[in-house]
Amino acid sequence: MTHLDEERPAIPHIQAVPAAPVTLPLPQTAILPYYEDLGQAVIIDADGSFSLPSQNYPNHPSLAIVPLLFGLLIPLASIVLQLSLVFYGSIPTVYILPKEQTITASTTFQQGRLVPSPTLTQSGVTRATGKGHQNATYAHGFITLFNGTFTPVTLPAGTIIQAANGVPTATGREAIVPAGNPPSYGQTTISAHATIAGTQGNISAYAINTPCCLPSVLAKNTTAFSGGADARDFTIVTANDIALLAATLEQRLLHPMQAALKAQLAERETLYTLPCRQTVQADHHTGEEATTFTVTVSATCQAIAYDTASLTHQAANRLSTIAADHLEAGYSDTGDTQTTITSVTIQNGRVSFSVKCQGIWVYRITTQTQQSIKSLIAGKTAAEVTRLLRTDSGIQAVSFDNLSESGRLPKDPTTIRLTILESAR
Repeated sequence: MTHLDEERPAIPHIQAVPAAPVTLPLPQTAILPYYEDLGQAVIIDADGSFSLPSQNYPNHPSLAIVPLLFGLLIPLASIVLQLSLVFYGSIPTVYILPKEQTITASTTFQQGRLVPSPTLTQSGVTRATGKGHQNATYAHGFITLFNGTFTPVTLPAGTIIQAANGVPTATGREAIVPAGNPPSYGQTTISAHATIAGTQGNISAYAINTPCCLPSVLAKNTTAFSGGADARDFTIVTANDIALLAATLEQRLLHPMQAALKAQLAERETLYTLPCRQTVQADHHTGEEATTFTVTVSATCQAIAYDTASLTHQAANRLSTIAADHLEAGYSDTGDTQTTITSVTIQNGRVSFSVKCQGIWVYRITTQTQQSIKSLIAGKTAAEVTRLLRTDSGIQAVSFDNLSESGRLPKDPTTIRLTILESAR
């Protein structure tokens, strides 16, 4: 493309003639755009002449229009740019930030219905992590003493009587064996224990069957000793083990519980869940020996279904009433009412929400008011404008742009631009 002189006459309609040069008063060489039906570009020489190939071409009126359009568009774009800078870039502008007022209230609304409470259960098995230790214990049993003499026999407590396997036992108390009366023996039974801790003290019945202390006294254990145990370490269930598994199961119940409650909602209703009642049961108590154990958690949850839009509407009405009582004329709400449910009361099947609600009211500067402001501030300095506008209780801040060197606004109100700002929230 090329820039053409503004004085250049319009190019007449051109009929392509083989090898017949056509001279135009162009200041420099230019190449016209490529056209599909021509098949190649048209070259314009610096002396203003151009030639078309020695072929027969159809008439192309657009060839004459294109250079003229380029010559007109460039200065037109420049004029538009300059006008934009004149009419917009330097217009004296007054920025006004209206005041905002936040209205907050706490109130109670009767709304909502109770949702039937489902009960869900989850069970899980896990390994115990507690460590237990048992010291070795002594076996205990009973020994019967037989006396074959005609006089009573007394044996002191702690009398040692050895079993056939070599395990010594000791009597637990003093024993008085009555005299015999042939053909019967005098006899008594006393408690005894193995003096060696561990399972080896669990002697079998009649492991003791031997004379004791005197030739006429016979000792026998007619039943086996028991209770002897070796020292050992083992795993026990801890309170933390149960609590951790219970917490995991409670989390697993959350999603199905919410799904069960939401399935009972009607259109436009929102769910407000109340604290759930939970029971935790374990098949082993804390401190019991176990490698694994099972915990079962049951949860029963109560909820309330309410209409969110209705609650927000009631809150907005409450705020509007407060705003009308406390704010000056000219304020209007932004329509962004925030509600927070702080508590719920259920009495005789009726639901009451305690709600904290909040809304923002902004001072509205109408188009008519803006025209009045322009007339009021026309011809005044920035300081005077600020003082005048700040006396309006609904205006928070004023700033300026593109003022003249004198710092005054134009006397013509129509040449002043007012821009109403919105605070960033």
